[in-house]
Amino acid sequence: MKKWKSFRYIVFLCIGGMIFSTMMGYTSAIKEILFPDLLHQEKEDRFFLEKFAEELSANIQGEKNRIDGVIGIGEPDGIGEKDGAGETDPIGEDIGTEEGNDGQGNGNSDSSVILGEAGEDYFDDAVFIGDSRTVGLYEYGGLDSATFYCSSGMTLTGVFGPPNRHFKDGNWKENIADSLQENSFKKVYIMIGINDMGTGDLDYFTRHYEEMISQIRVWQPDAVIFVQSIMNVTEERSGKGDYINNEGINERNRILQEMDNGKDIFYLDINSAVCDENGNLNAEYTSDGVHLYAKYIYLWTDYLKSHAAIEK
Repeated sequence: MKKWKSFRYIVFLCIGGMIFSTMMGYTSAIKEILFPDLLHQEKEDRFFLEKFAEELSANIQGEKNRIDGVIGIGEPDGIGEKDGAGETDPIGEDIGTEEGNDGQGNGNSDSSVILGEAGEDYFDDAVFIGDSRTVGLYEYGGLDSATFYCSSGMTLTGVFGPPNRHFKDGNWKENIADSLQENSFKKVYIMIGINDMGTGDLDYFTRHYEEMISQIRVWQPDAVIFVQSIMNVTEERSGKGDYINNEGINERNRILQEMDNGKDIFYLDINSAVCDENGNLNAEYTSDGVHLYAKYIYLWTDYLKSHAAIEK
């Protein structure tokens, strides 16, 4: 008898569950018919809540990676390991300085390339890789024949990453690594580093920058690589007390200058064209202390045109 009662309870529960599920289905259908706007709003709210959760998770992970880099816990992608003596492994034999190099490509007397004035078609076979500053050059620099792979927020660790951002190259889902392997360029211009200021130390910066140049050399063996100085910020922006300051930028630019070998890698001091007598970005040239006004981009362009790679 007890078994029969238990069985009845199970049957009733199953039937009740079926009735409840059916009623819920009807309820949703009735709601969709009688209150379509309400149902649409519920779906929209769920969508934005899910997106918010995804973005929050990504932001938390990004901040964790930044903090880990600052205190030396680890590197986001593991590029560049130190050997047992604490020195970085050498990256490629093309990177280096010649004795007497002045940072403007004059250190190697055997070089077949010198820096001079660019011709009209000089930038036809040039590619520019960079962050939001280079986006400004793309939009207002008048270098219409050049190729641009640039994006706001570009970092050293993200430059060859998946095509998850819009690059200003006419094909906005192009992967930079794929493009550098599929296309041939004679000049490669790089300005990256401002967004890496809060990640890692100077060794971290050097390793990742050298790794990037070494990889570009593999994919573009005949190209002249121009390492552009990281553009300084204004005195006011530098004094805010965070990791973006001219002291740190200048330290990194000294590292970049040492990469100039006077042969096929040249350092270009863009700051000499846009900074004041104290080495700060001229406050008249910017609204936010970081990016150039459109009407002053020509200062950058003119500098590039007067420091072009010319064969002897």
